[in-house]
Amino acid sequence: MGKYDPFGGWQRDIASFFNWGKWGFKAGRHLKARSARKRVEQLYGPEVADAVEAAVTSGRDPKPIIERAKRDLAAREERERQLADPTPLYGSACWPTSDDLKRLLRDRAAFNDPCSILLGTFTDERQTSPAGFVHWDGDGHLLTIARTRTGKALTTIIPNLLRYQGSCVVLDPKGELFEETSKWRSTLGPVYRIAPLDAGSGKPVHRFDPLSRVKRESDARAIAMQLFPHDSKAPSFFMDDAVGIMTGMIMYVRFKAPPHRQTMATVCQMAMLKGQALLNVARDMLTFPPSKDAGTIILEKNSQTSLKTLQDSLSSKLYEWKDADIQRSVSGNDVSFENLKDQTATVYIEIPFNMMTTFSGYLRVVLKAALDAMLVNPRQPDIPVLFVLDEFLSLGSFPEYRDAIHTHAGAGVRLWFFLQNIYSIEQHYPNNSWRPFLNCAVKQFFGINDDDTARMVSGYLGHKTHAIRTTSSNTNVSSHLGGWSGDASTNSGFSMTEGIQFLGRPLLTSDEIKELLGEWQGDGWRYGITDIAGKRPFKTQLVIHEKSEACRQRVGMQTP
Repeated sequence: MGKYDPFGGWQRDIASFFNWGKWGFKAGRHLKARSARKRVEQLYGPEVADAVEAAVTSGRDPKPIIERAKRDLAAREERERQLADPTPLYGSACWPTSDDLKRLLRDRAAFNDPCSILLGTFTDERQTSPAGFVHWDGDGHLLTIARTRTGKALTTIIPNLLRYQGSCVVLDPKGELFEETSKWRSTLGPVYRIAPLDAGSGKPVHRFDPLSRVKRESDARAIAMQLFPHDSKAPSFFMDDAVGIMTGMIMYVRFKAPPHRQTMATVCQMAMLKGQALLNVARDMLTFPPSKDAGTIILEKNSQTSLKTLQDSLSSKLYEWKDADIQRSVSGNDVSFENLKDQTATVYIEIPFNMMTTFSGYLRVVLKAALDAMLVNPRQPDIPVLFVLDEFLSLGSFPEYRDAIHTHAGAGVRLWFFLQNIYSIEQHYPNNSWRPFLNCAVKQFFGINDDDTARMVSGYLGHKTHAIRTTSSNTNVSSHLGGWSGDASTNSGFSMTEGIQFLGRPLLTSDEIKELLGEWQGDGWRYGITDIAGKRPFKTQLVIHEKSEACRQRVGMQTP
């Protein structure tokens, strides 16, 4: 007999109702949790979605989890931004883009631009096709530092002499610049070749007499100071006497000698006189006021000691001017440097490279005359007169040209110095007296394989800030072992933190500079680095002129 139930099946029905309600509530919470998971997972990932789903399923508020996920996401995005674009704590050096260099880049047709200097081609980083050719047409001067036999003439000098349509003064130690460019340059105007040591090559040869420029005593003194440059080892009183005597002799010859004898050759012959012959000339000099003081100095010398010392000193200082070839080269005049501003002309000055040191005094006199002529003629030419000074350091210390970087600013002149490396510059210009060369508006570097120059180039490039991702992790494991028959439990936890570390480094180290610039990269081309005032330094590709169709069509030597 069953148990009496006064309420019939109501109790079971009520229990079932509550059970069904509980199950429905759980099902609804589960659906809500799955929906929340789906939304969260798209934004914050599966780990956060798992935590949110578990919280909703268990009836907890998921907002703290989501807020923490938002903060973590923002922090992660900030780290990614810093990795891509680090805060410039140590520097902001970078390679410029073609957009940054837009004013300098031109297409192939610009090869015929009459007044720009072509400095190579530019290619954006991680690109293979050039963005354009680098042309500079600003105010100021240029400096190229590259060791010997690295293609200065082939990649830089010859291409520009085959396109520059202004007057040029070209120091041509090897004679190759005349051979490669004089034919085309003769289409622009007269071409002169001052080559006193030419041994019957059949090429045209012209004379230049420094006395042809002498109009006043200051002009004569400028020549005398080149003949007797400052020498810290020589007594100052002797140098002053020597300069004074030579100034007087130059003035006397220029204005009192017969017209056909008013040349530098005559001055040198006079300075080489000995004994009574020299004293006779000194007496003649007394009759001409501009040379009177010089004659007096000579006549006051004791014939037994001082006069002999003077004669020996003049002979030793002027030894290169005794050379018959030099005498012939200064025995007349075919060239006017002043006229270079009035009409386009090209003057090649050629002394073989191995003789440049021997005849450096002669070269300094000629080049100083050319430099002074740029100030004597105040005219501003439409295209600046370009001085191409290859192997410039072979002339020895030449402070007048170094100082011309400032003194000839705005004079319608562009000086382009070609030097080898920092060490050789410091030899001739010690105690930081070489640093004015770095004030040139354009600095170009290639063929670098010495540490000092590479470090200087690296310094020009500057430092950049490099960001790296750092991570650290932590694992915790705890366990509880029961008795012989007890339960055991294990808990483990794993956490990871992520950060960004900032480091500073050069854009290119000195070793990387030498690797990039040291050698040829392929068939007739190499890398250079160019620094132009107002722009970040950038890499260029320098190609030998034989690879250019435009250059090949113009290459050649003028025939007599």
